[in-house]
Amino acid sequence: STYAGKILLQTTPSHILSQLDKVLREASTLDGVLEFRHEHFWTLSFGCLAGCVQVRVRRDADEQLVLAHVYNRLNNL
Repeated sequence: STYAGKILLQTTPSHILSQLDKVLREASTLDGVLEFRHEHFWTLSFGCLAGCVQVRVRRDADEQLVLAHVYNRLNNL
């Protein structure tokens, strides 16, 4: 089926694209965040979303705090 093919190809589910863009846009305004790169989100199995993203932060930023904030925002997808 098409759905199984999209899982195997690790494509970003179309139903979360706009929500993902919104979350990343909001997270990019967090204090200390300079940019996001190499965003990749995909369906691991039915109902289970996986993803990764590189976050570049300012030198003086608390990277663990930024990580926690970004994680919390993405965890709601």
